[in-house]
Amino acid sequence: METGAFTETAYDNEPSTVLDYLKNKYYEKPDIGEFIDFRRPADYSFDKMTENTKKNFDRFAVYYIGITALLYALFILSSPMFIIPFGLIATAIYFVNTQTVINGVEITSRQAIIGCLVANAVLFLCFKSYFAHRIVYFFSINALCVLMVVVHSQFVMEKNDEEDKL
Repeated sequence: METGAFTETAYDNEPSTVLDYLKNKYYEKPDIGEFIDFRRPADYSFDKMTENTKKNFDRFAVYYIGITALLYALFILSSPMFIIPFGLIATAIYFVNTQTVINGVEITSRQAIIGCLVANAVLFLCFKSYFAHRIVYFFSINALCVLMVVVHSQFVMEKNDEEDKL
């Protein structure tokens, strides 16, 4: 079965789909103690912040995704109409990652994404009074998640990074 955009990888041992990547990250996740073991950073430069964010996002991706999923679930509970756009996005992701043939016609990744965009645009135009003020909360959750990842990654260091400082 072909997996859309994730068919080719740079190395043979790398996972080929997003789901495989998440499964591997789940089984390789560090202990929760490492996730909440905060230390004061020594270097506040932009380059060091970028390096820490990249390194720690890879280490703690499962925890970050879990917290983000919890925040989105709370958002869905407060605005249940957003299940429809999220469902459309999930459907588009499914069509992008799998080779789908409906009535002899193959659904390409491009068609899936365009279909999702058009369906969401029609949905937002039809129900703009409902979505208009709630969309601010959605983007606030996105900003909060990014801020959480960046701030957390600055205050969590590996043991060997701490030894390098000494």
